[in-house]
Amino acid sequence: MFQFHPKKLLILVLICITRLGFSYNITFRVDMNNEVLSTNGIHIGGNFQSEAGFPSNWDPSTTQMLDNDGDNIFEITLDIPAGYWEFKYINGNVWPAAENAQGSCTVGGTNNRFLTVSNSDSILEIVVFNKCPQNSNSSEFSYPDTTGTLKWWNERVFYEIFVRSFADSDGDGIGDFQGIIDHINYLNDNNPNTNTDLGIGGIWLMPMMESSSYHGYDVEDYYSVEQDYGTISDFQRLLDTCHAHGINVIIDLVINHCSNKNPWYIKSAQNDAKYANWFRWDANPPTDLGPWGQTLWHWNSTKQSYYYGLFWSGMPDLNYEEPAVFEEVKKITKYWLDMGVDGFRLDAFKYLYEDNNSVENTPETFNILYELRNYVESINPDAFMVGEVWDATSKILPYVSDTTLNSCFDFDLAGRITSAVSNNNISGLQQHLEFIQSVYPRSQYSTFLTNHDQDRIYSVLNDVAKMKLAASVYLSLPGIPFVYYGEEIALTGTGDHLNIRTPMQWNGNSQAGFTSATPWRGFAQDYKINNVMLQQLDSESIWNHYHKWINLRNNYDALKTGIYWPVLYDNSELLSYIRTHARGNEEELIWIIHNTGENNVDLDLPKSIFPLESGTYYIYDAFNKTKLGNILVNDSGDITEYSTTINLNGQSSNAFLISDDESLSINADINNIHFYPNPVNDILHINSLTPLDKVTVLSIIGAVLKTRYFKSKKSIKLSITDLPSGAYLLNMHSINGINRIEKFIKIN
Repeated sequence: MFQFHPKKLLILVLICITRLGFSYNITFRVDMNNEVLSTNGIHIGGNFQSEAGFPSNWDPSTTQMLDNDGDNIFEITLDIPAGYWEFKYINGNVWPAAENAQGSCTVGGTNNRFLTVSNSDSILEIVVFNKCPQNSNSSEFSYPDTTGTLKWWNERVFYEIFVRSFADSDGDGIGDFQGIIDHINYLNDNNPNTNTDLGIGGIWLMPMMESSSYHGYDVEDYYSVEQDYGTISDFQRLLDTCHAHGINVIIDLVINHCSNKNPWYIKSAQNDAKYANWFRWDANPPTDLGPWGQTLWHWNSTKQSYYYGLFWSGMPDLNYEEPAVFEEVKKITKYWLDMGVDGFRLDAFKYLYEDNNSVENTPETFNILYELRNYVESINPDAFMVGEVWDATSKILPYVSDTTLNSCFDFDLAGRITSAVSNNNISGLQQHLEFIQSVYPRSQYSTFLTNHDQDRIYSVLNDVAKMKLAASVYLSLPGIPFVYYGEEIALTGTGDHLNIRTPMQWNGNSQAGFTSATPWRGFAQDYKINNVMLQQLDSESIWNHYHKWINLRNNYDALKTGIYWPVLYDNSELLSYIRTHARGNEEELIWIIHNTGENNVDLDLPKSIFPLESGTYYIYDAFNKTKLGNILVNDSGDITEYSTTINLNGQSSNAFLISDDESLSINADINNIHFYPNPVNDILHINSLTPLDKVTVLSIIGAVLKTRYFKSKKSIKLSITDLPSGAYLLNMHSINGINRIEKFIKIN
């Protein structure tokens, strides 16, 4: 399989610019010997037809296959870009004549075949029309390249925050910087032994520069913060607080366009000589429509001319043909980097530079990006630049390299995760995962489920088990995960972007603990029955599931920066893979299994799960290091004996640690602890696998209320009848000096 080397990437980028994508000759072959051949010919239809030069995708009549030697094996060779594609063979030229193969070779409700085009020409295996081939348990996956340099962002889980909707500190109904500071311990309390924070290592702030719109993607002043959110001093205090808690901060950098209220635009419309060419003006512009059928040119009555604005009239595009524009952008980045920002999320970057033939992914855009990357790194070599290039993976790849962006959000991967969970079929996801391992620089892509421009993921899945499953998948894959605020408590929202950017629901008190006033926007759900506090108290909640898997990722280098190695089962509902840190350093080998099906499964270990040296290995529960059994690997790397069977519930995930160390200590781990009931009236029962020597009850703000000491007790009854009703913290201290803190509610 193609190995991606950073030194080769510049060549690949240049190829992409000249060919408008990585395109390769792919030969399709289908066996029609079992069919009565249509007089209208044999065709192929798929979502790659327009890329291959045909008028439209999913057309059953335009792409005819030929049998040149009379053996009823029909072939066609097409020029297709790298990426993930779906298709069908058609015995004729209409869709009713298409095949409907069912099995592991097809995906989705319409049973489409799928294909991952890597970075080479390929002649596909012959397949029988309307049938799937038999699966093989052996993996031909090659060991990924591990030579690429990893940075701090590869070790973090990020959290996307819409400041307006996170937390209001001053009672005006609008979230602000101080609101984030007040909830910093929710994101990361800087104490690995507590269980009341998410364990976030980085935050992405959606637009926080001055703008009169609610969303801020039309910036009026790039050197000021949004007044609704606070002052520049408040923002500096937020940066300092985050850094003190081990949280790095990146901010939205919107430089494709600005606001039509920005002084640059106003002066340009007034023919100010300095700004005259900062925007594209045309008295008789082209009448072409934009990528989604929108008007591109808008009338300005002051100048009596049209200006170019891709998104809408309120967002005029900046003109990068004018050198002064890019010089200003450099000043902007330096201003925020000097303040202490750790990087940028670049909005809508593929549209930065338009030419006569295209509005996106132009060679000039890459030239600007190359210069911007060099400039940013001259200010801060460790600045993180992640891009929004909302496109197929094949179109994203040129943006991610040593000379362009550090990472991009992989929208195809997000869609494949959702599809796999929704349709109980991992085939398309598995293929895409293997593809992206071979083409991205090592782990330099950003993973997510949905963001601020898409229907919220819980509204898409509408099921607690599926929501947990989707979270487990992306939080255990390579890449850089981004959680959209409120995702962890299953906030809902569809359609209008206002509906998917609603205020955070912190508790069941007045206005959900978000504000003491009327919130700027109504809440997505009944906050009295769905909020952070309630979910933190429920050990089976979505919040605790996120906490569990983020904590797992933070605890293992293999999950943060390790490679991906597929473990194949002959079952299209099971996604299984190994994560390990590096070749020759496999003492941390994490085995992940996701069951997208609805039924429980008992799994035997496959013949081979990873290129292991011969010997005995032990399987532990990765969450608590409980030993589950052992396996014996022979000189050929095959598993010859195992003493455990893996049971996995329907629509669930699990993680296992495989090690040659028979005596991994679990004494220092007190995650195996249960206390009940919660809420509680009089007696709190505490059961722990690890002996405890002290239990402390604290107020919700940390004041010590009572302490009891023990001599290595695993079962404790704690009377709390003397406490008034309310919320409290319970600090349980093990004999090994490890603390665990949980919330509980006292009721009368």
